[in-house]
Amino acid sequence: MAVEQSFVETLNAVWATPYGVAAQYIFIGGVVLQLGVMVSRYKMSVVDALLAVMGFKRVQHREKWFNILHICVIAIPLGLLALAI
Repeated sequence: MAVEQSFVETLNAVWATPYGVAAQYIFIGGVVLQLGVMVSRYKMSVVDALLAVMGFKRVQHREKWFNILHICVIAIPLGLLALAI
């Protein structure tokens, strides 16, 4: 299945903006921070934490701050990418 070249160029242009670069770093940093929180605070193994970040395992006894972190890791990069478009 071929992808149109104009779509690829548009996507690359969005990722090349300062908002796109910031969204990448915020997303990657947030995921790493979530992994660190789950391993250190919730005493999960690294494999279980990776499964939880990907959505395949439930995190037991989540706090309000963990939920806020999780929402920010999703919402802030999406908002920045919407601005970049």
